[in-house]
Amino acid sequence: MRRFVILPVLMLLLGSLACASTETETTTGGTTGGQSPATQAPELPDLSGTYAVNGTNQQGQNYQGTAEIKRSKLNNYTITWEIGSQQQAGSGVFDGTTFAVNWEMGSDKGTVTYTYQPDGSLKGTWTQDGVSGTGTETLTPQ
Repeated sequence: MRRFVILPVLMLLLGSLACASTETETTTGGTTGGQSPATQAPELPDLSGTYAVNGTNQQGQNYQGTAEIKRSKLNNYTITWEIGSQQQAGSGVFDGTTFAVNWEMGSDKGTVTYTYQPDGSLKGTWTQDGVSGTGTETLTPQ
């Protein structure tokens, strides 16, 4: 008699485990790439667009202009600035908080690191190779 009671109980337990295994696969696999929706990284904002530029150079002089940011792939971007009659170009990576860019204008080169702001603007500091000091710059979406 014991064998007849143990066998249905054992089958019930195995059936329950099989169902639990299927539910786990459904919530952790499939289109979520092995992560549950709660642990997926949020989509990063797209920086693409035209921006008003306001900055200060290493000597403390103010300047204004425009910048155009274009997504090249994933979180990689190109940026072009037009400050007066001068144009600069750069490329960088955005991680959701920081947009780090290498720029050049003719033989001049440098870096700028922007921090993404809640209003969509970018605030940063920049350097130029061979020149002491840092400049500041804010890009405001137009």
